[in-house]
Amino acid sequence: MKTQLAILVLLAAGTAMAQRNGGNGNRQQSSGADFVTRLDKDNDGKISSDEFDGPSEHFTQLDTNGDGYIGTDEAPQGRPPRQEGQQQGQQQGQQQGQQQGQQQGEKQGGDFVTRLDKDSDGKVSKDEFDGPAEIFSELDKNSDGYLSSDEAPSGPPPRQRR
Repeated sequence: MKTQLAILVLLAAGTAMAQRNGGNGNRQQSSGADFVTRLDKDNDGKISSDEFDGPSEHFTQLDTNGDGYIGTDEAPQGRPPRQEGQQQGQQQGQQQGQQQGQQQGEKQGGDFVTRLDKDSDGKVSKDEFDGPAEIFSELDKNSDGYLSSDEAPSGPPPRQRR
């Protein structure tokens, strides 16, 4: 009986907390007043263009009555929308990461050839290869009897079966 009572008390407390937070867990939606309070440096209850920390075109869009200030009734509520520049920056970052990965893979291929190429001809022959013959055959994609940097494995060598 005590256990059931304790569970009911915990459920009631959890429900009350969720309602107080607007059903968003611990994240509360930002209000227009929160926005103004955060940016209002001279504490006059409104945001001037000097106090605004975003692009000037956003200030103009938010100042709907054209008085040169953003009041609590004009201030955005909730999380700010993702800007196009942020999306472009993320895409550029992803592209750079892919390029770096490709360059790293090419470098690793070059390291493989450099490490095993005993006669310095820029490729690895069967005689120079220090692994099993069946692995050499799998790596030699064009079946020319040599491994070039584009055929070199990337990453650690596969585990040998015992």
